[in-house]
Amino acid sequence: MASRPWDARLVVYGMLIGVLGAGGRRLLFHAVPVGPTHSIFPVVSLSPVLTIAISLLAAELLAIEPEPAPVVPLAAREPGGTR
Repeated sequence: MASRPWDARLVVYGMLIGVLGAGGRRLLFHAVPVGPTHSIFPVVSLSPVLTIAISLLAAELLAIEPEPAPVVPLAAREPGGTR
């Protein structure tokens, strides 16, 4: 598999994702004792849908084509791995 050239923009995007995820977790930990959990957790459970929608929108806007995932046959796996 060929390696991609290093791009500072990708590092910034990764850091931004981490900071936003940590901020969201802090918000959740603050909201649970303050508000009713029966209205908090349905909103939190929609976050994967939002993540997928944003990634598809970004791919469309930036004209990014996803790379296919490598397929590793069962016979090519190393013995003694986790099962």
